[in-house]
Amino acid sequence: MVGSPLYLAGIDREDVLLKLDGKKLKDREALQKLLKKHKPGDVVPVEVRTRAGVRTVQVTLAEVPSVEVVPAPTATPEQLAFRAAWLGSKVK
Repeated sequence: MVGSPLYLAGIDREDVLLKLDGKKLKDREALQKLLKKHKPGDVVPVEVRTRAGVRTVQVTLAEVPSVEVVPAPTATPEQLAFRAAWLGSKVK
């Protein structure tokens, strides 16, 4: 995905990840287990097989972007009215 750590490291869609931080990747679970040992911002070597051969690149790990919507406990009556109108609107 454009902008992802793998993309920024030059790893392409059909490349195969072989090792992360020097450890062989046998399956998805092995990858997840190794990733849990690191935090966002860590730079780890990733060995990858590309069309041009096997190479190792440095990947800077990042958090998975997500959006969390939480109610605002200090919202004013005007803000609450705006929110209610916005959520209640229908697209024509």
